Amino acid sequence: MVATTRFFYDAYSKCVNGSIFDGLKMDMVSFAMKLLFSNSPDEQLIGARILRTFATRPQFSEDTLQKIGITISVMDRLVEMLNWKDFQDEEIRLSASEILSFLAGKKQNALRFAGIPGTMESISSLLHN
Repeated sequence: MVATTRFFYDAYSKCVNGSIFDGLKMDMVSFAMKLLFSNSPDEQLIGARILRTFATRPQFSEDTLQKIGITISVMDRLVEMLNWKDFQDEEIRLSASEILSFLAGKKQNALRFAGIPGTMESISSLLHN
């Protein structure tokens, strides 16, 4: 509920402060990808939850994974999140790992992972407590 409210507030804010078309171009997945780069851990968690929800639902997963897969900075951020060790970041790590596992299942995205430095180390960090 918080994520949906926040999305509509941001869309409304863009319409009021900018052009009506700025708010109309927004979608939930792009909003969530933007939140991953926030400085606020709460916003990062909201973004990761939204992406995980859309990536794991059969009716939305193909479009969501395609959008994430063509945005190398988001893939890089998700790989980076796997390395976070703080106890409070456990759900973010879980969300990132689920999203990345679905992405890796797509052949075109699996090759993109090879170009991200530290991918194997980040994935293997999930095996350690």
